[in-house]
Amino acid sequence: MPPPDHRQFPLPLPGATPLSRALLFFLLAVALLPAATPPAFAASAARHRRPIQLRRALLPLPTRRAILRILRQPAQRDAHWGLYVTAAQGSASAFSYHGHGYFLPASNLKLLTTATALQRLGPRFTASTAIMSRAAPDAQGVLRGNLYLVGHGDFSLSWRSYPHLHSLNRQQQLAARAARARQAMDALARQVAAHGVHLVRGAIIADASYFQTRRYRPGWEFDDLTWGYGAPVSALTLNDNEMLLHVQPAALPGQPARVTISPACLLYRLSAKVTTAAATDPNAKLRVEHRPGSGLIEVSGAIRAGSPDRWINLAVTHPAAFAAAQLRAALSRQGIVVQGGIRVHHRAPTAAPAFALAEHRSVPLWQDLQLTLKVSQNLHAELALLQLGRVVSPPAALNPAAGSDSPNRTLEQGLAVVRGFLQDAGIAPDEYHMEDGSGLSPVDLVQPAALAQLLRYMAAQPDAPLWKSLLPVGGVDGTLSHRFTLALRGQVIAKTGYLTHVAALSGYVHTRSGRWLVFSLLVNNDPRPGAQVRDVMDKIVALLAGAPSPSHQRP
Repeated sequence: MPPPDHRQFPLPLPGATPLSRALLFFLLAVALLPAATPPAFAASAARHRRPIQLRRALLPLPTRRAILRILRQPAQRDAHWGLYVTAAQGSASAFSYHGHGYFLPASNLKLLTTATALQRLGPRFTASTAIMSRAAPDAQGVLRGNLYLVGHGDFSLSWRSYPHLHSLNRQQQLAARAARARQAMDALARQVAAHGVHLVRGAIIADASYFQTRRYRPGWEFDDLTWGYGAPVSALTLNDNEMLLHVQPAALPGQPARVTISPACLLYRLSAKVTTAAATDPNAKLRVEHRPGSGLIEVSGAIRAGSPDRWINLAVTHPAAFAAAQLRAALSRQGIVVQGGIRVHHRAPTAAPAFALAEHRSVPLWQDLQLTLKVSQNLHAELALLQLGRVVSPPAALNPAAGSDSPNRTLEQGLAVVRGFLQDAGIAPDEYHMEDGSGLSPVDLVQPAALAQLLRYMAAQPDAPLWKSLLPVGGVDGTLSHRFTLALRGQVIAKTGYLTHVAALSGYVHTRSGRWLVFSLLVNNDPRPGAQVRDVMDKIVALLAGAPSPSHQRP
């Protein structure tokens, strides 16, 4: 017997009077009246009731049918897929499949952050790191007092070289990084030495007060905080707040492997018990334990003989103290002795030091946004969001942190700036929920239609060519270097995104008919291996790219 239909209602009981039946129908009618819905959410609710929207003016019928066949297959139906496609310019007609539903965006959220930063801070914006003191050194090269390492959210004080150049050989890239791990601080230390300083009577003060923010974002998962992609946020940032763990197998099985960290730091103690296993050993695995806040890094397990070296990015848990320790080591390499210890300030000093001994000026913002989007760098996206909160005045109506002493005030103001920009771009507040700048938070939400609208808006701005140059290019660079490598090489310009059971791809695709389409393709709750999910996504994008112009189709 079929289950009862929830849309059916029981008839009046036998023997009920006409008056009771009338009263029953009146109460039933009242119950069925639509509840009052705030205007801001009424349109969104109506859109959610229409999971599929097809407009003939955008895609021809064969393309629409082919896409729907893919999305309606059992493997896709069991997950939560959303797609929104529109023209990059001209008509705003759309193809939508759950395009107004809410999805975890993963790193597609970086599109919101970086677009706002490019427009509100400007492509030439720079930040700095400075070494200051309260007085100049005396004639004997003695600095009487503390040395201040002052961070202003400098995103390029690191081993990196700019503009970003994509390298397909990760081993070579990380080996070069390890070799350059000390270059940024060595350059600052040389500037201090050029002032004739030989001795610092005081301590090194790491001043990270420029941003009023917590190190970690709301919702970031504990397991992510060990690794480089979960590095904490600070106004004083060095080497992306990461250390590089390097594991080299010995020549023969049974011998201990060589384990090192770059750059070396006295704040962290390495405990390594890694052996070299036989080349065919299927159980050879490495285990790394580094709890946030702990100074102990434990590495154990085994690595196979003859296998490539392993490089593992570890997050620095105390960025300001780490930067100060690296400065102390760099000064020592210049023959400068620091007699005091290391202290960290997260509140601005009452009397700021005025004598400048050294400065590092960042690269222009557009170069760092290119890095951020090409390789999906989480920390740099967070720094861009904080710079918005520190430099740009958010709209008063959207700024909950105005006049507050919140420990996350700079973050809250940055989010308010993004909300104001997105409103200008035609994106309503109910189309997304944003807790961080990178998409690492599992409580971020966005509609594919909102991402598509942002991409469409940016394509209409005067700096649209610059904006598109920041994104990964299919088959060419960044996180798309190994995708769309054949027929679509150079034809897909898009941002990827990944979390556990989440994948995202949003950007621009050039069609066979010569048009540019904007698309946003998101999937949540898909437990399959990432390669399988990406294969489905790439097939859909290929269908979009191969779609002829509707004007070339028979009616």
